[in-house]
Amino acid sequence: MQAENPPMPNGMERMVLNEAHRNAGLSSQTIFGLHTDRRIDHDFAALPFVANRSLNLREFSQGGEMERNVSVRASRAAWLVIAALILGFQAALVLLHEPWLDEWQSLQLAVQSPSLAELLANLRYEGHPPLYYLLLRATASIVPLPWVFATVQLPIALSTQGLILFRSFPNRLYRLCFALSAFVLIDYGTIARSLSLGVLLFLTAWAFRKYRWAWAALILLPAVDFLFGVLSLACLLIFWLDRNWSWTGFVLWMVSALFAAWTVIPAPDVVPALPPPSSPLVSVLVFLANLAQLLVPLPLSTKGLAWNTTFPVVIACITGFFAIVAAYFMKLAIPYHRIALGVFCGICLLFSLLVYMLPIRHLSLLALLLIALVWREQEMGIRHSPLFPTWLFVTTVCGLFLGGVNLVYPFDTGAQAAAWLRQSGLMHKHWVSVPDSRAQGIAMLNGMRFTRLGKVCQQDFTRWNNDLHPRSDTMNIEQLKNLAKYYGRFYILSDRRIIIPGEIRQLFYVPKGFNGQDYYFYEFGHHLAESGLRPSECRPGTLRLPPWSLQEQKVRSRIRQRFQALFGLDLTKDEVLLR
Repeated sequence: MQAENPPMPNGMERMVLNEAHRNAGLSSQTIFGLHTDRRIDHDFAALPFVANRSLNLREFSQGGEMERNVSVRASRAAWLVIAALILGFQAALVLLHEPWLDEWQSLQLAVQSPSLAELLANLRYEGHPPLYYLLLRATASIVPLPWVFATVQLPIALSTQGLILFRSFPNRLYRLCFALSAFVLIDYGTIARSLSLGVLLFLTAWAFRKYRWAWAALILLPAVDFLFGVLSLACLLIFWLDRNWSWTGFVLWMVSALFAAWTVIPAPDVVPALPPPSSPLVSVLVFLANLAQLLVPLPLSTKGLAWNTTFPVVIACITGFFAIVAAYFMKLAIPYHRIALGVFCGICLLFSLLVYMLPIRHLSLLALLLIALVWREQEMGIRHSPLFPTWLFVTTVCGLFLGGVNLVYPFDTGAQAAAWLRQSGLMHKHWVSVPDSRAQGIAMLNGMRFTRLGKVCQQDFTRWNNDLHPRSDTMNIEQLKNLAKYYGRFYILSDRRIIIPGEIRQLFYVPKGFNGQDYYFYEFGHHLAESGLRPSECRPGTLRLPPWSLQEQKVRSRIRQRFQALFGLDLTKDEVLLR
């Protein structure tokens, strides 16, 4: 049900609207004390203080009215065709996507935890509330495991695109650029993580913020991730200002937030996967370098194109600085909008300094909030600097390019690595993962467990409590030699080259996908006998899963080969794009 009594603009909003139109030099008319312009009357139609009032528009002749109706129908039909093409493109990206480490970790935690209590205990090592994991667990009880990611992600991605294409900016060109941006197509639309669910809930709450039922999406936001809990505070502010406040909804939101906070209380022995650098200055520079990808979302590093990376350090820091400058000159007109964006940026920086170095995909929520705030201001009839649509167009170009890359290249090559391991006849040998998390996807695809260095034990999903994890190649080599003394010959799966003359022999190599992670297979201690012993489990009682058939991966590989042939690519030769 739509909220009753659509609000009149408050004094600050009226002042901002009047000033914006005066600065734009528009020929204006006065509506309820607001200066507006005939060219943007359609923007005001969505305003709560104008929605139920008719505007005094020019009368059309009968012939002109018919011509206009034909033009409107043609425009709508063309827009529906464009929207269908975008939805089809997004669906193809989801269905051809090869999961990577974090996606495997989410699914393994969801289905291998023997009970909900165990799942909550495991999540204390992750730092994520349980909503997305419960969704995966419920889906896995209905569909086969190989279909879980697509079953969950496809509706999320298409719903997100539908909201953007039909419920976001008044201007369709802005909607088009938003839908095709790199953030939406790849990070929110293709990769099956809680980030995608959080973005869908945020956009739902934002797009329907004048409707009471939008509180349902707002209440769920804190149960997705800490950063979405922060974004939900911005939504609360806007709900209050748009006169859609509900004290019942607020109480339920508080319950959700407190429960989410309780579930992420870290375990006593947890070790962050990406701890902040020891120097605050280094942390600030890394944060600045990552911001560069918000201005130009093209992850091109010194090693080639690789998702979640950024430009060479000097270029990245300079570009990150310009990202902040550009955000300032995009000129959010309403002061509390500027404050909300600045506070969110500050929280992200503090989190990176004190807790966990936020990756680029999480920082992209800064771009999402900026887009949402501009969207709201445009619905209020405020015109913005040309810098905003220019930046949005840049993200669109990058998004189309990266979308094409993801059709041609696998996101992760773990399925190829798992297939080779089966063919090698070495699946049942003693395998060691360097680093701990490198074997994540192969462990699930092949139903295997891998030994980790440092706090030695066997695991199939990563338990972030290894405070003795090697931090240098020298430490790796020393611990590998110590492991061989107890267990004899073993085999290594790694994402890096390991050279120990006389001790190690490379068996196979699988080149990286778009995520930039290689797979190297080694034999260590070929002169030693195999003891047949294995370390104990890192987490006793974890459910074991049978190997997958890999049929779905083979189908995706064949389809990808068709795209490669279509673009005239031969991936058997040396590539320059991903290397």
